[in-house]
Amino acid sequence: MPAAADWIIDAASHPNAATQAALAHLKVLLKQTWAPSFESKGVTATTTTAVPGLESPVPITRGEIDLPESVDMFDIFSVIMTASLRPSWDERTESAEVREHEADKNAIAYSVQLSFARDLCVSISPVMYDAELDAHLVVQRSVEHKDIPDVSGKVRAEVRLAAIMVTKNASGGHRLTYIVDVDTKGSIPSAILKIVSSSTPMCAGKMIEYVQTHGAPARFVSGKTTLITNNSFDRATGRATFEMKGEPIHAYSPIDAKIFPTGAAIQVTGGEVTVTKEGRGVVIKSSGPATVSVVITKHSGAAGDIVVNGVAI
Repeated sequence: MPAAADWIIDAASHPNAATQAALAHLKVLLKQTWAPSFESKGVTATTTTAVPGLESPVPITRGEIDLPESVDMFDIFSVIMTASLRPSWDERTESAEVREHEADKNAIAYSVQLSFARDLCVSISPVMYDAELDAHLVVQRSVEHKDIPDVSGKVRAEVRLAAIMVTKNASGGHRLTYIVDVDTKGSIPSAILKIVSSSTPMCAGKMIEYVQTHGAPARFVSGKTTLITNNSFDRATGRATFEMKGEPIHAYSPIDAKIFPTGAAIQVTGGEVTVTKEGRGVVIKSSGPATVSVVITKHSGAAGDIVVNGVAI
């Protein structure tokens, strides 16, 4: 895992209003009393009461689990930021996709929930570091978007907060926390409510299970000066594509051996950059302003091989 504090986006100064509202709500919730709910498969689940005036039929839940040494925070964030993978770690989600990449580095995602006729339109922050919490995190919050109107037959639920947070634990490793506060905008059957209440905190463990089973997708985490303007990931082939620009570019992506068992081939076009191995992934940098397209595919070599524009690194 690369040293991140010097280039990861500072949460306090990130300009997106939805992100700042989500961060403020997160810090209020973390100061509240959390009651034990259950423990299962390494996940500790707790709940807390709603902030007055923000009640919902669904309880506010938190799932916490230590990251195993084989999984680092960028593996988790690469899964989270690849919205199409959400059904793989959240059993309540039927489908999810990023609809737009915004200039402030947030992404707008749309998803459809299973079983209770709800859909979501959320703003997803980039990976950030919050000094007050001493945490790397991604937060999500509902937004209205002109190109994602209400859908007939669906109720647009309100995500007040979905936070994926990685902090240090007492043993010197890292702990993953997943906190969700959502208003379903109406009642839902008690049987579904029970499933949602128990399955939501377990998503923390499901994120880890996904990485351990399938590998972390190639997904660049952009730094303070880098904007990812488009990306796609094909789970069947492992192929990942990106467009990015920066002043300068500085971004990191895992290159997981489960996805690239015979190495990875990286093709970069459009600008002058360097690509170097770091940890279990690669860092891409430019010395000045640059705009590039990046394609990552499987290489026909040996495990651990990384070839950039035909040249091994």
